[in-house]
Amino acid sequence: MHEKTQFEEDYGIDLSSPNLDISKAVEVAIEIEKMGKQFYEHHAEKADSETKRFLDFLAREEEKHINILENLRKSLQERNAWTEVKQDGKIEEMISRIDTFRKNQKAGQSSVSAIIDSIEREKETRNFYLRLAENLKNEEGRRFFRSLAEWEQSHYELLSGILEAETEFRMES
Repeated sequence: MHEKTQFEEDYGIDLSSPNLDISKAVEVAIEIEKMGKQFYEHHAEKADSETKRFLDFLAREEEKHINILENLRKSLQERNAWTEVKQDGKIEEMISRIDTFRKNQKAGQSSVSAIIDSIEREKETRNFYLRLAENLKNEEGRRFFRSLAEWEQSHYELLSGILEAETEFRMES
């Protein structure tokens, strides 16, 4: 079982509660994704051009997550039905660009710091979704949040690859 996440502390929600309000959990998830989008947009403004490309991509990914979660919220309210999470394959394309990134440029310290902060953010978001999935009674709900956690993990892997390319250093998940 995963430990309580920082997001649970920040938003005053206990994902292990037997009385978990899924509507509130989805609202928290939407807020987390909105903050993530703002985080990436903010850091992209200050990053070198190559790092900016990756951070802009991640901001767009967060926007996709917001849309997916808003669609889920609407579906749960209107039909009490779960939706599916479908990735579009863009993350694999970005991961394949890491070698080109490695050859072309080394990021400055502020970009490396942004990447490290981004890795931690993706890890925390992944853990939030995993903890939510493991505590839901509904199998469709568990599948939904496990899929989001896997998507966050792919962001984590992308960022870890960038960090490794930049510094020859790999963070452990």
